[in-house]
Amino acid sequence: MIRALRLTLAATALAAVVFVAPLPAGACSCVVRDLVSQVQAASSVFVGTVRGTSGGSITFDVQRLFKGDAASRVRLADPGTSCSVPFAIGRSYLVFAASPSGSLTTDICSGTTDDLSVTSRLSVNAGLTSPTPQAAGPAWPRARTVSSRRTPIVVALGLAVLLGFTTLIALRKLAGARPVS
Repeated sequence: MIRALRLTLAATALAAVVFVAPLPAGACSCVVRDLVSQVQAASSVFVGTVRGTSGGSITFDVQRLFKGDAASRVRLADPGTSCSVPFAIGRSYLVFAASPSGSLTTDICSGTTDDLSVTSRLSVNAGLTSPTPQAAGPAWPRARTVSSRRTPIVVALGLAVLLGFTTLIALRKLAGARPVS
């Protein structure tokens, strides 16, 4: 009985250490912009297929150029933030890239998307094919927040502690229910 009690307490303590350890938190909040604003903010707009990733950069094979002077192969610097686009090798994207520090970068707030139907609203000079800019909304809902997974982990920890105490109470009642001789 004492062994079971110690085992339960040890498991609860281990769960507390594992689940309550500080986790890196990340959040990305974007301003909602229409397609016209996304094109204006970008120095290069193209459709490209991710060829590979290495050393903090993503390489694209460009299929169609809408704005800028991109070559047939473009390398973007990955900002490595919570706003980074989770690119998949072999998948095609409509990329809105800017070069604030000399090298091209993109993020989820710029409008980069794998929804290639958005290209039907762009012309080769990166203008809109629709005469009304209001008709061309963002490629996907832009208001995004990526939050920490800390809350579900703390809830799981609470449940583990509750389970531990319930087991402890049950073991004490079982120990007390024996007849005295």
